[in-house]
Amino acid sequence: MEFKDLPMLFDQGQTVVAIESPLTERAKVLEFLYEVAQSRKLPLYFWNQGYTRLQQVLEVTRLIPTDAKCTSGLVWLLEHNDVPGIFVFEGAISPDAATGRFSQKLTAVLSNLIYNLAANKNQQFLVCVESYAEFPPSLAPLLPVIPYTLPNITEIQQVTKKLIEKRFELNLSNFNEFETLVRTCLGIPLGELEMLLSRSLGLVHTLEELTNAVLAHKKSKLKSQGIEFINEPDVPQASGLDLLEEILERAAALLKPEAKHYNLRFPKGMILWGPPGTGKSLSAKLAASKMGVPMVAADWASLRGTTTYESRVFQSSI
Repeated sequence: MEFKDLPMLFDQGQTVVAIESPLTERAKVLEFLYEVAQSRKLPLYFWNQGYTRLQQVLEVTRLIPTDAKCTSGLVWLLEHNDVPGIFVFEGAISPDAATGRFSQKLTAVLSNLIYNLAANKNQQFLVCVESYAEFPPSLAPLLPVIPYTLPNITEIQQVTKKLIEKRFELNLSNFNEFETLVRTCLGIPLGELEMLLSRSLGLVHTLEELTNAVLAHKKSKLKSQGIEFINEPDVPQASGLDLLEEILERAAALLKPEAKHYNLRFPKGMILWGPPGTGKSLSAKLAASKMGVPMVAADWASLRGTTTYESRVFQSSI
């Protein structure tokens, strides 16, 4: 199920859905839902715990406070079944941070809303936006989760070209630099990428500097999560790994732009398994060095939190 499938779910009678999306993508989510609301001739409303009133979304992403006092979006919607519209509540169904569990009250309110909105003829739809969405077994079958997928390379090319073409002239001489920039942007959500490029364009003079700015941003995000990002792995001469070097050289050729013309795909990867001291880290550094890509080193212990919820939110954010 994809983000674009949301209108189809509404047509099928699903009145409550959850969208799994980073906070940076709020504008993109609201932009899409504004179009959905316009097509159904319904108002679009937004609320999170930072507001004391329900906000109406006008002109795509402009929020206007309404007269409706709202300190709990779910409870407000449960008590106002006569107001038609699409309601977007951000962070309203997160489990308790201390226990990682849903409270009985939250479970009851949410389940009541699911059944009440389904029986309501006033055209009310609820979209819950969460950074990570996981529900107790009793609620999971009632509440579909739609992930906000990362952009593919074509989408990144389009957005990147649109943003930088006013500053840099794209031609054959800098095509490889542009391709490097696009590959560096992979893995960044679309809204975050647009903000990053717009902010960085005023500070750089070349495409290479812009690529380095994007790379620095990704390194900063990983560092904040306790993950080591090695841009240029320092690897000595790898004696005795001739077969591995040969495999890596063939794989590196698949990263070149020419490989796309022949529909050649880069392999998904390989697993290195063995006791300490057998060359796993050396082989990983060699792979990154041969292919000209950065290396990410993660300690499994750093990917765990005190609760299951914290661990999964942490992993989904990287």
